Amino acid sequence: MGSVNANIASPRMLLIAGGAVRQIADVLMKFGLSRPLVVTDPFMVASGHVQTCLDPLAAAGIAVTVFSDTVSDPT
Repeated sequence: MGSVNANIASPRMLLIAGGAVRQIADVLMKFGLSRPLVVTDPFMVASGHVQTCLDPLAAAGIAVTVFSDTVSDPT
């Protein structure tokens, strides 16, 4: 099997503040991102934490794909 190579460019920004998640749509738009992919685990979905992040995006009309078929804490 041949090797797989990938170049991933990701803008870096840390926004730390109470209620910062409410600014998630503005941050995505600032970087020109319109089709976010959220990668998480089933626990985070069941706990409601993922939905807390998705609500501001839905309010801004941003469609999100959520992939949660992962192993929780694999290490």
